[in-house]
Amino acid sequence: MIQVERDDRIGGPPPRKSFKWLAIAAPVVGLAVAGIIASEIFGVRILAPRHLETVTGSDSRQADIQRVYEQFKQEPLGKLVASNSSVRQGLLELSEAKCDKQAIFKFTNALARASARKDAARFLVAFSEACPNGEGEAYVAADIYLGLGELEQSRKLIDGLVEKTPQSSQYRYFRGQVLHAQKNYQSAINDYASAIQLFANPSQINSEVFFRMASSYAAVDRFCDAIAPIQMWVAIDPAKRETTQTRKVIDEYTGKGNCAHLFASGSALIRKTGQNVILVRANFGKVAGQFILDTGASFVSVTPEFAAKAAIPVTENVVQMQTANGLTDVVLTTASEVRIDKAHARNVAVVIMKKPLGQSIDGLIGMSYLSRFEMTVSANEVRLITKPQ
Repeated sequence: MIQVERDDRIGGPPPRKSFKWLAIAAPVVGLAVAGIIASEIFGVRILAPRHLETVTGSDSRQADIQRVYEQFKQEPLGKLVASNSSVRQGLLELSEAKCDKQAIFKFTNALARASARKDAARFLVAFSEACPNGEGEAYVAADIYLGLGELEQSRKLIDGLVEKTPQSSQYRYFRGQVLHAQKNYQSAINDYASAIQLFANPSQINSEVFFRMASSYAAVDRFCDAIAPIQMWVAIDPAKRETTQTRKVIDEYTGKGNCAHLFASGSALIRKTGQNVILVRANFGKVAGQFILDTGASFVSVTPEFAAKAAIPVTENVVQMQTANGLTDVVLTTASEVRIDKAHARNVAVVIMKKPLGQSIDGLIGMSYLSRFEMTVSANEVRLITKPQ
């Protein structure tokens, strides 16, 4: 059977048995048949199976099976796999309706149970190319290839899906996993950052996105940077997420990178002005600017003009984010120091936007900075206090 991880979804684990590939609703057109897919893969019967004739030793329907191979332009299965009764029955059902999504998943699941996962992947790819709305099948094939260690095949498929649906945070998250497996760690970090930026509600993002991003940083010995994604995730709901497990991971990275004196220090008191937004004066090194404090922003963001003035390096690390005007590219980089009042943080993840935010506004102070502090908000003020490391 095609095995999947229950928690490996950008949007968090489902309330009951589900499958790895469905994480968010909008972008994945081909996964509209999620109930059918789940029913076939996990045995949760949702739709009654169509009637199939009993398979006997006869080859009376061999022509129907051959037609499936020809329709999808695939080499016949090996004799041992083809003789499996569930595989044969799946082929017969597929022969009755070429682009039947229930039939293709039933057939490829039978192949997986028969230890022919690579065959399952190639038929899913063929189906996705021959039939409309085949993104779901291509995605499942990419996942199978990743599990088999066929990284180039997996990468080719997920690159195509990202190109077709660039706003899909799930596709970015999955490609980050493939890129990490290929040891292309910076590109993996970029895709994980895009996944976080593109997801509509950060509070519902699965912890795996942040922990995998941290793992990619750690793979290139950027242990202090690896702490930040975990702290960002914890800061969304500290009461539930500040656990022994997360503390242990943070402590491990802190020790490896000797980060305690670099990560954050000091405190800040920010007075509210009664406006709908909280404006703060923030220093990037020796350059000060006017910023909006935004706990809904995953990363600190700055305008191109402020980045140039503060000598924030412009990298080639492009990340996608969703704005009111649609999808846009931003540059992922690092600010050596960010300070509000006496609250210092070093090596803070920052994105450089393409366009200004508004008159006299130099950017947003998001969670890549704020998560390093314990933050308390009252009617009149916001307090930042360094977290113990």
